[in-house]
Amino acid sequence: MKLFRLLSAAAFVAGTTVVAFGQNWSQPWYVTSSTGATGPSTIESRVFDCYPTKLPKIAVVDDFIGNGKVTNKVVWWGTPSDYHQNAYPFLVTFYKDMPGACQPDLNTFIFQCMVPGKATAIGADCVGRKIFKYNAIMPFGIHFASGQKYWIQISEIDNKSLKVGAVDFKWAFHKRSPNYRSWGTCPALGFDPSLTFFPVFDPCDNTDIDMAFELWS
Repeated sequence: MKLFRLLSAAAFVAGTTVVAFGQNWSQPWYVTSSTGATGPSTIESRVFDCYPTKLPKIAVVDDFIGNGKVTNKVVWWGTPSDYHQNAYPFLVTFYKDMPGACQPDLNTFIFQCMVPGKATAIGADCVGRKIFKYNAIMPFGIHFASGQKYWIQISEIDNKSLKVGAVDFKWAFHKRSPNYRSWGTCPALGFDPSLTFFPVFDPCDNTDIDMAFELWS
């Protein structure tokens, strides 16, 4: 079995939390239909508990490029099984990139378990699920080197969720213009308890996709 290795905050270069927020990376969920009524769908992203070595039931990751600033706040979009699920903690994990593979290095990571602030309903996906916007202040800031690729995972924590053993949260997709791959980013990936990666697709149009999240200083 492949083992995870916890990367210390110092290895990512931990920073000091600040009060004012500036945007470091943005892949928001937004309405994409011609009617202006719906947007991309969602996918399960779930782990057993608040530690990545407790292997995921099924998890989803997406990449981003560091800008040399400290990230102190994470914003994401998704759909809960019930509004009360929005008060439960989430696992947010950052991974270093596996060069040339378009996938994260699962052996090198840092994680934080965070309870989001008040979630706000902002729309619905193509199958009618209500989409919420979440945000959470990180317990400590993390510096991501400018021009370097990293990966983020945002997951429901099953044993701390509303209904243990059931899917209580699905992470929302983000759709970009067709030429965005020229930015050097990769499509989102899922991985299962065997740590096998697989592509994920938006059921709205069956295309490869990215995940909806933002990073703020």
